[in-house]
Amino acid sequence: MSRINRAVIRAALAGGGVLFVWGVVYWVVLPFHQEVFGQFRDEDAVASVLTQNAPRSGIYIYPGGQDEEAAEKMARGPFAFVVFHAGGITSMVRPLLTQLGIQVLGAFLIALLLARAGIGSYWGRVGFVVLLLLTAAVLCRLPDWNWWHFPAGYVVLVFADLLAGGFLAALVMARIIR
Repeated sequence: MSRINRAVIRAALAGGGVLFVWGVVYWVVLPFHQEVFGQFRDEDAVASVLTQNAPRSGIYIYPGGQDEEAAEKMARGPFAFVVFHAGGITSMVRPLLTQLGIQVLGAFLIALLLARAGIGSYWGRVGFVVLLLLTAAVLCRLPDWNWWHFPAGYVVLVFADLLAGGFLAALVMARIIR
C-alpha cells in the first residue's frame, strides 16, 4: 500500500470519526434541533391516520397526484411531505453504526479528492474540504427547501451541522493528507 493510500485511509477514518462524534454532540447534546422540530397535538391520532392510510413504509406527499384537483388542493393547503416507517425503531445501535459507516465513506471520498487536489498549504486544504461540503449542502439541502418546503430553520440547522462538523474533520484530514 503506497504512502498516499495509507494517508487517504487514515484521513477517512479520522475524518469520519470526527464527523460522527460531532453529529452525536450536535443532535443529541446541543439543543438547536428542539427549536425546529414540532410535535403534533394528538400524536396517537396522527399515528392512527397514517397507519390506516399509508399502505407501506415510504415517502408520501399531500396532496398526491399531478392533476388539476391536486393542484387546487395544493394551492388551498395544507401541504405535507411525510417520511413514514410502519415498523417501530427499537434500537439506535444499528442506525448509529450505519451513520458511522456513512461518515467514514464520505470522508474517504473527500480524502481522495483532497489527495488529488495537490494543495500545498494546510489552510488551503481545510478550505478545499469546507468548500466541498458547502457544495454538497447547497446541492442536497436547498432542493429540500425549494421543492418540499422544508422550513428554512431546518435547512440552516443541517447546513450548520455539515459545515461545523466538516470544518472540524477538515482540520484533522488536512494534517494527514499533505
